[in-house]
Amino acid sequence: MTITNSKVSAGIAIIVLVLIFSWICTGIQAQTNISFQPSDKFSIPSYDGVVSFGVNGTYSTATFENDNWTFVNLHLFGSQPIANFQVSAQDSNVTIFSYRAANNTSFQSVRLRYAVEGKGQQIFNLNLGPEQGGLSSSLEWSVTVNSNVFLAQGEGWTVSHNGTLVINGVTGNVSIVHYRFSGSFGNNFQGSNLTFYQQHSVGIALAVVVVIVIVVAFVIKVRNRELTKKSALVENA
Repeated sequence: MTITNSKVSAGIAIIVLVLIFSWICTGIQAQTNISFQPSDKFSIPSYDGVVSFGVNGTYSTATFENDNWTFVNLHLFGSQPIANFQVSAQDSNVTIFSYRAANNTSFQSVRLRYAVEGKGQQIFNLNLGPEQGGLSSSLEWSVTVNSNVFLAQGEGWTVSHNGTLVINGVTGNVSIVHYRFSGSFGNNFQGSNLTFYQQHSVGIALAVVVVIVIVVAFVIKVRNRELTKKSALVENA
């Protein structure tokens, strides 16, 4: 009887563990990122534009809609991750190299570096939240070409209220900087728009497995002791 019940308890424990590990594997698969290389091209056929990256990296999803590429959880090698990044190019080839974010008590900034071939148009949205409009909006942006040509707003680039930046007629290396002396950025500055559980689901799941294994082992051990005592009492009777 003791052996039979032990086998039943062990079988239940195995089934529970199999179900939990299946759930973990599903979570890991859901978090799997897609890798890309500089040779990969993201085309915008109707705009005769191409977007690529100058370094290796990963993203969770890349969708093409309304002539825009949207990358979720984009991570360029050597750069910080971008939770949501939209880009398009018209009559030009864009190669994106890096994304940097800095956060101090009174000053915050992000910087995007890219190279462009062809005097067309580039469109970016870094998901930093809506602009305030007017003069304050223009003061929050800086666009520099080839490290020494500063472009004023309206003379090479514009920015809309939702933070979409449009750059026209430039070639070479371009640096876009967005900065604020107070307030906060949107989801991209924080590095992720995922909840705490989504960011740490695998670790939480592994911790749960460890706890369940310990509990199941303890229950089996206690039950076996009780069955052993009952068997001894029956034999002595």
